[in-house]
Amino acid sequence: MNRHLALFFLTVVTTTAAGAGNYVGFLNGLGLPTDGLGAFALVLSGLWFSIPFLAFLTAHEFGHYGMARWHGLRPTLPYYLPFIPLLTGSLGAVIFFRGRFPTRRVLFDFAAGGPLAGFVVAVVALAVGLHWSPVIRIADARGDWLGEPLMYRWLQELVIGAVPSGKTVLVHPTALAGWFGLLFTMMNLLPVTQLDGGHITYAVVRRHSRWFSVGGLGALLFFILWWHAYTWVLWTAVLFLIIRLVGWEHPPAENDDLPLDPGRLIVAALLVAIFVVCFMPVPMW
Repeated sequence: MNRHLALFFLTVVTTTAAGAGNYVGFLNGLGLPTDGLGAFALVLSGLWFSIPFLAFLTAHEFGHYGMARWHGLRPTLPYYLPFIPLLTGSLGAVIFFRGRFPTRRVLFDFAAGGPLAGFVVAVVALAVGLHWSPVIRIADARGDWLGEPLMYRWLQELVIGAVPSGKTVLVHPTALAGWFGLLFTMMNLLPVTQLDGGHITYAVVRRHSRWFSVGGLGALLFFILWWHAYTWVLWTAVLFLIIRLVGWEHPPAENDDLPLDPGRLIVAALLVAIFVVCFMPVPMW
């Protein structure tokens, strides 16, 4: 428990530091001075990002944890992964589970719980943050440009309305936290081996899932080589490392012959839809 809490509080520090940098960039985009911000003010400003982002991570991981405990499994509590305070200040969080899942239905429930819970929090954070995001001239915009998945476009149209030509939205740090929630959800739903998407794909199509892993990695390489989406380089390297360690084949469940029921297949279709509305081939440029 002490290790989990230590990692969590360290992640609070790193995400808040990253959030402070995001807030300074937001003020610069508004043309407001930032020289007079003291240390305490910077910490408070970082919370605009860190609170919703940590809420997303916590919802995602406890979505997994809750479904596992519902089925009588004993997973670990989430291990938060702090990182240097760039972008999010975190590499996410993970839960470990020893042994094999009893059935593919249990595997599916465990894998689906995280993206479903996290997606809801990400959408709420994005909607609230967009309400605080002003429209500015493109000539005044600074920093990286963010990819705009379908969910982002729909919420921007709903909350802000049509953006006039020559202008753009200056994304508030809370909206940025929601945007990263969409990105992390998309990344986790890639149908590659030990990702949530890999678990879900195996639960649905069993051993044919290895071809989805090949396709998912092939798509990332295509984005890198064709669209120069270099933000995927590190993630692709991590996935190749995972496959190197565990192989292309997903471990079977103890009772691997019990298929998913119609209700779970509907949820699987919903998760595919969530992947589509979060999809962005080039997250940043």
